[in-house]
Amino acid sequence: MEISNHRVRFLQCRRQIDFPPPVLARGRQRRYLMRPNTVKQLWAEGKPAFGAWLGTCSPLAAESMAHQGWDWLVVDGEHSPVDLQT
Repeated sequence: MEISNHRVRFLQCRRQIDFPPPVLARGRQRRYLMRPNTVKQLWAEGKPAFGAWLGTCSPLAAESMAHQGWDWLVVDGEHSPVDLQT
């Protein structure tokens, strides 16, 4: 199975980010790994969570924003000039 160049770049970038370790959570019928929600943790501590709203569907833009250290990102494809053909 071939892996796309974008996927390889994503995996390389992901190794450079210090993600918290996954925790075991229970779904309805499955068990799966899930990372802690840092935004909820910040809110519980009474701290603000800073984020950004992306109006483009560019994977490069999303990767770039992810490396900037935002607490959250929203990729909005509905309220932007981007559609399925662009």
